[in-house]
Amino acid sequence: TSSSRVNDSRERNSTAQNCSYLAHTWKAQITQNPSLSLSSLSQNPNFRGPMALQQFGRTKSVTKRSTKYVEQALYLRLFKDGGSDVSVRQQLNEVLKSRKRVYKWEVGDTLKKLRERKLYYPALKLSEVMDRRGMNKTVSDQAIHLDLIAKTRDIPAAENYFIDLPETAKTHHSYGALLNCYCKELMTEKAEALMEKMKALNLSLTSMPYNSLMTLYSKTGHPEKIPAIIQEMKAGSVMLDSCSYNVWMRALLLSMIFLG
Repeated sequence: TSSSRVNDSRERNSTAQNCSYLAHTWKAQITQNPSLSLSSLSQNPNFRGPMALQQFGRTKSVTKRSTKYVEQALYLRLFKDGGSDVSVRQQLNEVLKSRKRVYKWEVGDTLKKLRERKLYYPALKLSEVMDRRGMNKTVSDQAIHLDLIAKTRDIPAAENYFIDLPETAKTHHSYGALLNCYCKELMTEKAEALMEKMKALNLSLTSMPYNSLMTLYSKTGHPEKIPAIIQEMKAGSVMLDSCSYNVWMRALLLSMIFLG
């Protein structure tokens, strides 16, 4: 990109200036003492020679540093004996007992991988332990925690977690997570009521809550309600994603089958 080219150019100019400065410094020292050779000069502890040049040209390798952390990442420790629920739980217990420092990005990345593998119980335990240890949770983290509670316990437990959240944490993330839980459990009345509340609060809605509601209508045999939701999304300038179109097309197909 143009910005990277500018940065590279600045770095080259800086290095060139530093080299020029060092060359003048060496020349001045040799001029003052002609008996000095470059090799003897370099042995002088006060000499700012090749080591200084190396220091000027050195740049921190973010990639190497990141690779070191990735190689010791939390999720690799959890999955080192395989991805079964039993082995992951055992490794998680060992990691938590060791109280070895883990970084927030590790926790987030590990939770994502655990959820992808449907390992919800160890995911919830990791989230709870990190919470007790004082790791700050974002509103997205809290929404994920709510979803894990619903999957491992029940809807009332997820509702209680939502109620206990501070008002500042009750954003479209947490509301959307609870709505998705209702939709997965085919709780139509609660899902519709919560969606209306989200609209009344003027929350910044994305396609996700609408997709959840449309999927609910598809599963409960009410595809005729989906076109109205699509129109509402368009009227509210909510961007339709691939999931929105897929649910919509299935609804149209079902309507054609039943009407035909």
